[in-house]
This record gives sequence, C-alpha cells and structure tokens, in this order.
Amino acid sequence: MPSLPGPDASRDTPRVVLDSNVWIDILVFDDAATRPIHAALRRGALDAVIDTRCLAELSRVLDYPQFARREVDKAAALASVATLSVMTTHAAPAAGAVALPRCKDRDDQKFLELAHAAGADWLVSKDRALLKLARRTAAISVFESRSRRRSQPPASSQAATTEPRTRRVEGDTVKPTAPAAIAAQTMARRSADARNLVTNEPPLCRSPMNAPHRPIQPAIRPANAMPPSFPSRLPNVGTTIFTVMSALATEHGAVNLGQGFPDFGCDPRIVDAVAKAMRDGHNQYPPMVGVAPLREAIAGKIAAIHGHRYDAQTEITVTAGATQALLTAILATVHPGDEVIVLEPTYDSYLPSIELAGGKPVFLTLEAPDYRIPFDKLAAAITARTRLLLINTPHNPTGTVWHAEDMRQLEDIVRSKDLLIVSDEVYEHMVFDGAPHQSVARYPELAARSFVVSSFGKTFHVTGWKIGYVAAPAPLTAEFRKVHQFNVFTVNTPMQIGLADYLYNPAPYLELPGFYQRKRDFFRSGLARTRFKLLPCEGTYFQCVDYSAISDLPEAEFAQWLTREIGVAAIPVSAFYHEPHESGIVRFCFAKREETLATALERLGSL
Repeated sequence: MPSLPGPDASRDTPRVVLDSNVWIDILVFDDAATRPIHAALRRGALDAVIDTRCLAELSRVLDYPQFARREVDKAAALASVATLSVMTTHAAPAAGAVALPRCKDRDDQKFLELAHAAGADWLVSKDRALLKLARRTAAISVFESRSRRRSQPPASSQAATTEPRTRRVEGDTVKPTAPAAIAAQTMARRSADARNLVTNEPPLCRSPMNAPHRPIQPAIRPANAMPPSFPSRLPNVGTTIFTVMSALATEHGAVNLGQGFPDFGCDPRIVDAVAKAMRDGHNQYPPMVGVAPLREAIAGKIAAIHGHRYDAQTEITVTAGATQALLTAILATVHPGDEVIVLEPTYDSYLPSIELAGGKPVFLTLEAPDYRIPFDKLAAAITARTRLLLINTPHNPTGTVWHAEDMRQLEDIVRSKDLLIVSDEVYEHMVFDGAPHQSVARYPELAARSFVVSSFGKTFHVTGWKIGYVAAPAPLTAEFRKVHQFNVFTVNTPMQIGLADYLYNPAPYLELPGFYQRKRDFFRSGLARTRFKLLPCEGTYFQCVDYSAISDLPEAEFAQWLTREIGVAAIPVSAFYHEPHESGIVRFCFAKREETLATALERLGSL
C-alpha cells in the first residue's frame, strides 16, 4: 500500500474517505450506487485515503455475522482496499487546531478525523451522506450528476457540457460525465469556512447493509437512473441476530434453539374458534380499540389474577402484537430529547422505537450471572429529563423475573418522580416453581403510571398471529390510542372474536407455567451433563448458559461455530446490548417438542 503524501492544494486528483460500510458496499455487495465510486478509484480519478484505525474498523466489520453466510473472503477484501487506497497514519490534532464536530457514532468519528487530517475533499459517511469538506472546492466527476440536479450551470458553461465523454475501464462502461466545472461552480457557492466541515447534502445511496443479500434491482430501468436517496431514520439498524442465526441454522441443518418460537402446534380449539368467527361473518373492520368481548375478557383475566380491575372501554386496547404495543406506547409518550431508561440486556425493538420518537436511551447494565436490578443506579439515573422507564418481567433474554420486593423498591424510587413505565410482560404466564407473576398491575402506585403489555402469541403458542394488548389508566390509554389509530388502526377481527371465546376457559393460561416448567426441567437436566454452566431460569422459555469451559471465542463467533460445527443454534446474549458486552453466555430457547430438545442435547453432549 503506497504511503500518503502531505496535503497539497495543487493536486489534480480529488481525495475521498469512505466509511467502512461504503467499503462493504463496494467489496461485498457490489452495490449499484457505489459502482461509480469503485470505477473512479480503479481508473485513478479518485484517491481513497485510509489509516490504520479505519482499516482495523473495516476488518472488524467484516467479522460481523451477516457476512458469514456470504462466505466473504476477508483477506481478499482487505487486499482490495490496500490496492485501491493510499495509507496514512493516525495523528492527534495539532495544538490550536479547529475542533471537529462530534459524531454520535464513535466509528464515524474515526473517518471524520481521517478526512480532516488527510486533506480529503469528500467523505462518504455511514448513512451514505455525501459530505463536502471545506478544505478544497475541487469537484469529483463521479458525483457530478448529483450536483447537476441541484443547480443548472450558467449559460457560459453550456457549451462545455454538450459533449460528454465516455471512458472504458477494464471492460466496464462508465456513464458519460461532463467536465468538473459544473460541480465546481456548485460547490464554490458553499461556505469556505474551514470549521464548516460538512454540508446538508442528502445521502449518496441507501444502505444494503440492512439485509445480507444483494439489493433487488428493477428488471428494467433507464441506464442513467438512480433511486432517490434520503437520510435513514435508523442508520445503525441492520439485520437482526435472530434472522442471521436462523438462516445459518437452516443452511447447516442445525436444531434451531435460537429464535423464540414453538415448533409445536397450538390448541385446535382456538383455531376452531377463529375459523368459526370467519364463517359467522366477522371479517370486516372491528372497533379501533378492539372488539368489546375480547376487551371484557382481558379485563376479567387481569382482575382475577392480579386483583386490579381495568375498565374495558377506556383502559384496554387490543394491539397487533407486543412489538406494535411497545412502539405505540413509546411514540405516544416520548418527545424529542426525553430520556428513556433501558435495562440491558434488552429486547431488540426498544432502542429503535426510542430513536424513532427522538428520545435518548439511558442504559443500565444487568450483569451475569444473576442479572439483578441495580436499584441504586436506577435511582441515580432518573433526572428531570426522564420520561419513561422500560422494564421486562419475566425477562428476555436472561429468564430472570422481578419479585415482590423488587416492585416495592421500584415504588419507593418512582413515588416522587414524574415518569411513566412501560412494563413488557409478554411471558407473564411462564413463571416457574410456584411463584406468582409480579405484574405492575398488582401495585396501585405503579399501575397508575404504567402501560402493561402482553401477548396472546406467546401465551397460546401462536406467535405468527401477532395479537396482544395494552392495559393502562384512562389518561394514558387516551394518548396511546391517538397513535394506535394511525399506526395499525385496528387488529384483525376473526382472531379477536376467536380469542374472546377461548378466554372464557382460564385453564390454558393457568396451566402454562407447569407446561413450560416440564420443558425447562427436561432441558436443564440434559444440559447439566454437558460442559455448559447453567444460569438460573425463573421464567420465560429461555435458558442461558456460560460456555467459558468450552471456548474463549466471543459470543457471536461461538454461536456461529456452535451452529455450523455442532448443529445447534443459539443466540449470543451480547446481541442484546447496544455496544459490545462479552460475558461468555448464549441463550437457548426450549419452547420445542421433547424430541427436538433431545436431539439438541445429544449434539451438545459431544462438546
């Protein structure tokens, strides 16, 4: 890799810094939107700059799970970067240097610092924004079409643009480009202030990183057409670990104990009840808040179990699953800049929902092996800006539960605070060893400020039906429904009618703890004969294990190895944190038939 000369304002070749995700688009996905950049690099029309820190960041990104199934040749990819780039070394800013704007993402900061230090003209950033650096105004012909769309050149330059030239690079035809004067005139109108490092240019292209496959292109499109580009609302969201591991399990014929869904059927009576509702003509829109018989059944169920009577008309809302309920509760209550306390490890929909609302997550870490609530840190985390506290019991992924003393401590902490609670209780009927589920609905002071979220999909083994509910005091429910009506508006009618009929018999959900405890005990007894160390499992249908006696691999790598080589898929618990957090623990799901669990245990026994 050649070394980089010092900044030279007289150089003819523009200098560009590419974020690691843009390099991935070029090297792995061959994304259509980045092909012009690749072609310009190969023909020497651009100089790409990289330093040791950014090269290490790119190397780390290439280890992400979504590339495993593509069998990306990491060494070859990094060699291509070496061929296409010039290398510099990272240097600390000189004394008195103009301070750079801080990026929310620390990896973005590396690339911004590199672009500034190397005298780069352009930075193509993580969300594909094309950032013009104020150091120079030289234009890059590969980006000229975007500039031309924003500003027509003056008449004196029209003649220069009437004869576009076409160049050929290694057999690939590059789109005709006009002289750089058009883009130069556009950029010259922008501020030359050295502190104004970036413009408000829209993103260069959308990211294919959100799916581990090549983006689907239209069958027919004009040769010079580009899809409109826009800033991502969730630039840091990619493919979930559940999708990655399930795909890997399918590819290698592994027993999938990763994603949390049963491999057995539901009660035929609930299917019959839904089918009857369809035949009886319940196939049109129901009320926005849910059909009255189902809301009455939910209210009665909560009152019977927890002793709190919610008003079915004003305090119960039927939702399209728990994830929609969580998103709607967050959007209804969190304003831009509000703080939301999140206990990690955490269910993966919480953070994107907070981000969409413009909130700021405040993280508290639950540490292995017991994952107990650090109430002293929780109390200290509450400020005047705290709007919401998210809690989850029984807890995914750890299988821990909140106890009565935990709820009383929470009551004491929030009593004088002006904050709301979203209590994710989708595993409420999976609490073991005779312990009752401690819902916030049992505690009047907590119930008065809480949205309680639950899921029929989890309770009745019908996760694909996506139907749940929210119980909350009338003022909170009124705000919830304002968002709900423009989110999903309502939930499918026949399933509501069928569930209302099915709920008249409480036995299916009252017997659920014993049903899953038998599966838990069978699975734990088998794991006890392996080298895994069992963590407590008080609730849910998840069992966490410590694999430190087996391997010192990071959790994501161990989960992939376990899937490929042993034939059992698990989920790394580190995937439930917002930044790397290694504990040497993976999660198994035991909501499976006994023969499925037996097969998995036989394979795990070989370790």
